[in-house]
Amino acid sequence: MTDVAGWFRFSRYEHGREVLLSEWRVTTEHSGKAHEVARLLGGEPKEWESSDTDRWEVLTASSTVRIAVDGATGHTLSFRLAACAELGPFRMHFETWTLSEIMGDVVDRLSTTDGTPHAELALQPMDVKTLSGMYLRYMRPVLTEIHL
Repeated sequence: MTDVAGWFRFSRYEHGREVLLSEWRVTTEHSGKAHEVARLLGGEPKEWESSDTDRWEVLTASSTVRIAVDGATGHTLSFRLAACAELGPFRMHFETWTLSEIMGDVVDRLSTTDGTPHAELALQPMDVKTLSGMYLRYMRPVLTEIHL
């Protein structure tokens, strides 16, 4: 067992190909945490095959979530759900971008451990023009400061 409540993700693999999602996908090793995430963000908790310890996933109905930022290192953001901080820390790993590219200095300004909602974590579509002139759509996580 790990000390992480779960992982926020915005893609999944179907038939060997990565598929970007427009709503958050949360994975966890705890059935109870999966059910609570589903209650808060919509979706259905389901068991899924994984080579990791996360046996449960929730394809949520939400593209935004209010969070309290615990901190960040390298390509990983640690946070708690503002609506249910007692679930424990969640993580999100950025493989494509660094945290500073996505969030600038917002993470440093928002770091807290008191569970107060300080930010909104959202998935935002981003169109990128390729060298050949075609456009590709990506989903990009964005952290926005909430002024209380």
